[in-house]
Amino acid sequence: MLNPTNYTFWTIRMTMALKVHKVWDAIEPGSEDIDKNNMASALLLQSIPEALALQVGKLNTAKKIWDAIKARHLGADRVKDARLQTLMGDFERIKMKDTDKIDDFAGRLSELSTKSASLGHDIEEPKLVKKFLNGLPRKRYIHIIDALEQVLDLNSTSFEDIVGRLKAYEERICDEEDNQEDQGKVLYANSNTQPWYSNRGRGQGGRRGRGRGRSSYFQNNNYQQNNGVYRDASKITCYRCDKLGHYASDCPDRVSTRTLVYQTPYEALVSRDVVFDEDTSWNWNNSEKDTNFEIDFGEFGNNGIRENTISNETENIEENDENESVEEHTSTNKQSDAEEKPKLRRSEREIKKPSYLNDYVLLAEYECERLLLVLNEEPWDYNEAKESKEWRDACAEEISSIEKNRTWDLVDLPIGAQTIGLKWVFKIKRNSDGSINKHKARLVAKGYVQIHGVDFDEVFAPVARIETIRFILALSASNGWEIHHLDVKTAFLHGELKEVVYVSQPEGFVKEGNQDKVYKLNKARYGLKQALRAWNTKLNTILLELGFAKCSKEPSIYRKKEKEEFLVIAVYVDDLLVTGSNLEMILEFKKGMARNFEMSDLGKLTYYLGIEVTQSENGILLNQERYAVKILEETGFADCNAVHVPMCANLKLSKALEEKKIDEKEYRRCIGCLRYLLHTRPDLSYSVGVLRRYMHEPKESHGAALKQVLRYLQGTRSYGLCFHRGTNTELIGFSDSSHNVDEDDGRSTTGHIFYLNECPITWCSQKQENVALSSCEAEFMAATEAAKQAIWLQKLLQEVTKKYCEKVLILIDNKSAIALTRNPVFHGRSKHIHKRYHFIRECIQNELVEVEHVPGEIQKADILTKALGRIRFKEMRDLIGVLDVKKEDFKLKREIVE
Repeated sequence: MLNPTNYTFWTIRMTMALKVHKVWDAIEPGSEDIDKNNMASALLLQSIPEALALQVGKLNTAKKIWDAIKARHLGADRVKDARLQTLMGDFERIKMKDTDKIDDFAGRLSELSTKSASLGHDIEEPKLVKKFLNGLPRKRYIHIIDALEQVLDLNSTSFEDIVGRLKAYEERICDEEDNQEDQGKVLYANSNTQPWYSNRGRGQGGRRGRGRGRSSYFQNNNYQQNNGVYRDASKITCYRCDKLGHYASDCPDRVSTRTLVYQTPYEALVSRDVVFDEDTSWNWNNSEKDTNFEIDFGEFGNNGIRENTISNETENIEENDENESVEEHTSTNKQSDAEEKPKLRRSEREIKKPSYLNDYVLLAEYECERLLLVLNEEPWDYNEAKESKEWRDACAEEISSIEKNRTWDLVDLPIGAQTIGLKWVFKIKRNSDGSINKHKARLVAKGYVQIHGVDFDEVFAPVARIETIRFILALSASNGWEIHHLDVKTAFLHGELKEVVYVSQPEGFVKEGNQDKVYKLNKARYGLKQALRAWNTKLNTILLELGFAKCSKEPSIYRKKEKEEFLVIAVYVDDLLVTGSNLEMILEFKKGMARNFEMSDLGKLTYYLGIEVTQSENGILLNQERYAVKILEETGFADCNAVHVPMCANLKLSKALEEKKIDEKEYRRCIGCLRYLLHTRPDLSYSVGVLRRYMHEPKESHGAALKQVLRYLQGTRSYGLCFHRGTNTELIGFSDSSHNVDEDDGRSTTGHIFYLNECPITWCSQKQENVALSSCEAEFMAATEAAKQAIWLQKLLQEVTKKYCEKVLILIDNKSAIALTRNPVFHGRSKHIHKRYHFIRECIQNELVEVEHVPGEIQKADILTKALGRIRFKEMRDLIGVLDVKKEDFKLKREIVE
């Protein structure tokens, strides 16, 4: 399975698999054969994660899928260059460690070579061979390296041949060292005629004694074989030091081993000739020459071989001051000499790392690579951008667009006036497969230096609310209208400024000879605080000129009527949703907008503010599957087990729980992401609303409840809303309330949901502001909140359609609350209720709303007020209209769904 770190290995395996199935020609060079493309696409999709498969699965050929995966993991040419630069840096720095084996080092080199080849740069084999030999430890492999360089032609020798030869050499060394460690290393003091253990005379040999006798270890050129016969070694050449007279295993210059405490035999021998006594000073007056000194082999302990029980090595003896010295030890007493041992001590210093390493952070290779790519992908400023032709062209295109639009004039800065700086912002626009679409450079004003009342006055500009967008979608679905999507290019640049604003000349485009001049803005600029309002004012003027009228109940909605046909426009900043009863009116509107602005016609609405829209003849589907998948990936729940309900029934949560706190920042971030998901998922409104109450100091129980919501989302990521086509435009609402469900303050939860032609357009689940003393009182306060929403929807529908809208029906499942809304009965129950909640009585008297009873089994708002059991929750979820959009899409297309 492909993951972020094994793309090279995955490429090798998939190439072979595609060749085995005889469909590789569908990838390279590409084939039009449908069967081969289907087979290759199936193999590719089976080997990549689900999230990546959702992104590339819509591509119609296997080659496009392969290229999309390659672009995601290798990037474009600039990204490849950055990755290749990192790899070549690793290749130049790589060295074999002393603890590594030949196979380990060769494997790392081969891996770097393979990765480099996948990025389009093949490392030549002679270069790889030379790097391999140069990366070996010189002290251990210098002789075999010299031999190979003299015997072989490295330009024609394969990498595998060199590795095989050195591997055999390494095995031979390891066998010899193992045999030496098993037998123990014994220091020999030989003569030419006697064995090492003979004791012929004083000082001639033996293990103890004194006198002029010296060890013959460095003078003996004969070595005894297993059969007792001595072999002349005078002509033997040591392959460690290239000297005659001994084998490599007895070389005085051999590297240290674990057996001899990191010392050579010569160092072990002579280090016992002198004893350091820190308590005795040097005898400068002693001119007596003592020629009788003794080498006490007994002091080596275990024949000079390190004992396995010793775990700590002694520290090196520190350097003495000038008033400290040593005294040569010349014992004449055999017994006392045997007991005299070198005085060794362990350093008592506390080992600490250098202070300059306190803030050092070690990153993994993959992390460093990602950081490098992120830093190099988009430039931070113009100085970095000007090095690339693509960014220079993008800057020039932005300046050309500004001058073409007559955004500014070059003038002298008046005395006392203030200039606002400009900054370049660079962004790479990408396609859905990750490939680069264009390099975009935008000149932004540093609006944070603006002063209210001096540089700007009003900044507010209305935008369409999401419930208004759902209202337009439901109205279009009910009447079978098409919804089109328009985008105004550089919308903020069209707004005309009322204030006088001066900006500095942009970096890199300063006019020669006029360096001291500034630009006076005629139109708005990105970054200015008044830019949004200026654009909205300009758009409002154009729409009014085209014959549209603004809705008083929703300032972002515009309506135009011609005879029996009418057109509706919803505005969200620079995005326009266009729908109406006549397609020719829509096309005429597009032409009129194109005459005033530079427009992008995006065709039928498919994606808007994170909501995926599917239009068909029988209805409209809404869902946020991509956004849900992104939430699960960021929280680490993309592969978790799904559950059936977002919150367990009768779950008790409180702020006063004596539990461990969790990460408050991460909890808030996750709740914020889930709140935006509620635009198409009313089934999550209650659970997310409850968890939102504990964003200050959340506890473990709150975190566990949040995880259950994410697990429920994992199993219902493709769920959404379905707006079916109908004939009427009836508004109907459901209102409900729980009673004393909050453990901290005892407040109830209000819930209501409204439908336009059985299409859910607005819903709410929130805690009531006052404590209700009874369920009747809680239902009464909830009905008042529902009445306020009902009146707004009624006025909006009436203003958009220009048709009289009958009173809105609100269904409640509490008969006492219904009686209380119609007449001031139950005085004892209602005398303390705040007067603002009696607003619903006035609405009923004025025949704006009507209240009726509904059985609790079909009360659609019930899911918005409490956590339900598994069976009841599924029933209510289907009842309010939350369905699996993928299955519903097939039904709308009249296809069979099992």
